[in-house]
Amino acid sequence: MKHATACGFALSSIVHATEDSTKVLSALSNLFPPGFSKRFEITTAKGHFGNEIKIFSMKARGISHAESFLKSVLGRLSRGDRLSLREGFDLHLDHSGRLHLRFDKQEAFNGLLVLGSRDAIKAEVSFESRGTPSSLLREKVARDLKELLS
Repeated sequence: MKHATACGFALSSIVHATEDSTKVLSALSNLFPPGFSKRFEITTAKGHFGNEIKIFSMKARGISHAESFLKSVLGRLSRGDRLSLREGFDLHLDHSGRLHLRFDKQEAFNGLLVLGSRDAIKAEVSFESRGTPSSLLREKVARDLKELLS
């Protein structure tokens, strides 16, 4: 039986009015393996108190890009984060088998990938598995990712 294959990914991060946009872009760029094109779309919005915020986002499609991104990100996690992810896939996989990760923005700026939840960089990885019914894709992705994290 074939493994579930990463076929696309998306990244996004909110830049608050008090943050330096170039530092957030640097943090986002640190998630990529060397040689990746890093083109972000910038959307401007209003925050809860009327302050301006920016949302940096990007999407990439294609198996080679998505697999490279996924392996790079998972390979750079600490042993503790890898174990936490491996044991808590229910918190990170949605019903369609998309993997949702949040990385600490400040740690990413410093070149480290650390799972976080507040003021985070959001990553979403999509998977395909030809020949697998969509109802079973989530379980297949979880099994394959656990193997990859071993």
